[in-house]
Amino acid sequence: MKKILYLIFSIYLLSIPVSSKALVSNSELTPIKIEVFETKDCKQCLRAKEWLEKQKDHNSRFIVEYFQIADNQDLYNQVKSSLKIKSNTAPLIIIGSTYFYGFNDSRASQITKVLDSYSKAEQICNLVATIEDETDLNDCLTQNQALVKQPSMFNIFFLIIPLIIILIIGITIFLIIYKKKHSQIE
Repeated sequence: MKKILYLIFSIYLLSIPVSSKALVSNSELTPIKIEVFETKDCKQCLRAKEWLEKQKDHNSRFIVEYFQIADNQDLYNQVKSSLKIKSNTAPLIIIGSTYFYGFNDSRASQITKVLDSYSKAEQICNLVATIEDETDLNDCLTQNQALVKQPSMFNIFFLIIPLIIILIIGITIFLIIYKKKHSQIE
């Protein structure tokens, strides 16, 4: 009986898929650039800055770059135009191709979800760099939208498959043992 349990456990361990992302260190992955357009006397900007610096301390992939709107008006207008943003609310926070304007606790929660989604990716298209380089913005938007909408059930699915395999093996072994015992009785 111990041999059967050992066999089932061994098969389970071998059937768990190993993600290639788990084998890659954070330093080998593309940095996640967070760009913040801010104004000097903006209280929301200061709160966002404090919060983002804490996030940066928790993940070495996060790089935060701050732009004073007054000093970078052309880039700010270009970004707003490209994203069809009509609001002038500061801060304007851009992560990949996802943007947020203003900052409060609700916004922090939304940003956390986006950062979590992007953290699972090996490559992230940087929207501001794409605009500055004058390359195709639609490719960047499409690439990053797929990352943000990545279903979390995908990872759970790969954990369920080994369990189903173990269940099938366990039932098969039980039926074999059951048949042997009943064939000996007859």
